[in-house]
Amino acid sequence: MTRDRLINFLNEEQRDPRLNEILFPFFDNNRVQQLIAKYETDETYVNNGSSLQNLFQNLS
Repeated sequence: MTRDRLINFLNEEQRDPRLNEILFPFFDNNRVQQLIAKYETDETYVNNGSSLQNLFQNLS
């Protein structure tokens, strides 16, 4: 899963639309990159985007 698709997934599917946008801002490149750096085990994907395998591991 690419970084752009992950941003879209987090904003459209995971984020509660009732949340205040100031206190709980939408995910952007910086926030998603921090998540990828924290949970991705393959250094290649940390720099280029997120792997689909790791996304499934983190969701389960």
